[in-house]
Amino acid sequence: MNLAADPPSAWPASPVTAPAANQVRVWRFDLEDPAWPRTELAGLLDSGERRRAAGLARTVDQRRFIVRHGVVRHLLAVITGVAPSRLPLRWVEGQRPQVTGASLELSVSHSEGLALVAVAGAGARVGVDVEALRCLPDRPALSEVICTPRERRGLHGHSEVEATRRLLVTWTAKEAYLKAVGTGLATDPAAVEVSPATGGGLALLAVAGDRGAAAGWRLHALVPSPGTVGALAVARGHSLVVTGSLTPALLEAAGPRATGQGPRSPRRTILCSSA
Repeated sequence: MNLAADPPSAWPASPVTAPAANQVRVWRFDLEDPAWPRTELAGLLDSGERRRAAGLARTVDQRRFIVRHGVVRHLLAVITGVAPSRLPLRWVEGQRPQVTGASLELSVSHSEGLALVAVAGAGARVGVDVEALRCLPDRPALSEVICTPRERRGLHGHSEVEATRRLLVTWTAKEAYLKAVGTGLATDPAAVEVSPATGGGLALLAVAGDRGAAAGWRLHALVPSPGTVGALAVARGHSLVVTGSLTPALLEAAGPRATGQGPRSPRRTILCSSA
């Protein structure tokens, strides 16, 4: 079963800077790139993050955790001018990470070896999610749990490959929204109804049957790389800016920040490279 047929969307190179008013910036990065300086990244994590990494059973999951958290800290250091090891960054399971005192909002997601991070200005609720396309032997049962009756009807009449892809797209849209509102999976995903929109996008139709609650939100479908699907949820009034891929070159260019020292210049611009 080939679930990796969709071509990737364009993710052009772009400066890593704080988002402008009404903007959301989204970056992707490869957790398996061997060029990441994992020892240095591990040194940027706080004690809680190090405990969580050590508690993961698989070595590959520990490695990906360290890269994901270290790179996010480094990206925020470039944006805020605060050394990554000193960022008051708090991770909340299933919700948006929080940076105390910073004028920004962010959301992070990962699946297999790919991670996404979305950054917006203060007050702009934002959520992002990504899933690797893969076979789901329990797809029918899973759809009964997370889908509304209308969403389940939308899966009918398609091949197993296409039904699986549609289910994963629906799931990413729901989880992105639940991260954005801050409840995560404490809210029943089946209470959130989404639908494909004209032009291949996504639309939030209702929340717990209330169409008015959905009116203030936009959903953006993402294809971060071949074999993945994703979604961004953001309050209306903000536009999506896809800015490309973060690479290990970012850490090298940032110099002292990689060892937790202060920034060379708070206004310095670092460029992403396109994958």
